[in-house]
Amino acid sequence: MMKLEQFMLLFQRRVPAVFDCRRCELWKLDIRQKILQRFVRGATTHDYGKSGIVGESLIRECPINTVISKIQSSFDESVDGVEAEPVLVVPVIDVKHSAKWAVCLRGKNHLSVFSTEDE
Repeated sequence: MMKLEQFMLLFQRRVPAVFDCRRCELWKLDIRQKILQRFVRGATTHDYGKSGIVGESLIRECPINTVISKIQSSFDESVDGVEAEPVLVVPVIDVKHSAKWAVCLRGKNHLSVFSTEDE
């Protein structure tokens, strides 16, 4: 059986080709402990209060699909990067384990936006 870390690496390698995007990130918010982690070739912990576009999606528990990341009110360069690019974030709520997960796609390669079909 595949370990979670192996699955996440495989997922992050394959998803960009499917959605024609620059990068795929996985995020996890531990609701009880208020620990927010981003998984991109390993885990990094982020301040829950400064979590950019992904944080807004997790807090509001709804997808965010923005054409230009920098004009999104929750944009935070330290988390969202310096690129003015399309961003799609889709949260998944795991009530049983008191966690919220998010898939974040950044930068469309050939089109300028993520479509509703991408959501």
